Amino acid sequence: MALTQENESVNYFLALPTGEVAYYSNNELWMWQNGTTIDLSSGGGHGVDFFAIDTKNAVMWGEWNTRGIWFARPLPAGGVNRLPCTPTFLVATDTGIPDPEG
Repeated sequence: MALTQENESVNYFLALPTGEVAYYSNNELWMWQNGTTIDLSSGGGHGVDFFAIDTKNAVMWGEWNTRGIWFARPLPAGGVNRLPCTPTFLVATDTGIPDPEG
């Protein structure tokens, strides 16, 4: 069983504690789960800046185009729960300086 198509290349990958594999390919973040490939990023080549995993089976990544930090956790029955985290203190004001008060 192949992880990717022959015309794709995997740049980076990390294995989750439960066996899923998160990998970066073609400017997007993917998860391989029991033979199924799931697009974790927002789709459309939004540009993943970084990604990491933790010991609780979650994937965290940042996207430059959506200017957000995202979290995903695989579901035992298949698929993932995905959650954006866009706190207001990370959003620049019209002065270009992040506002810690939101």
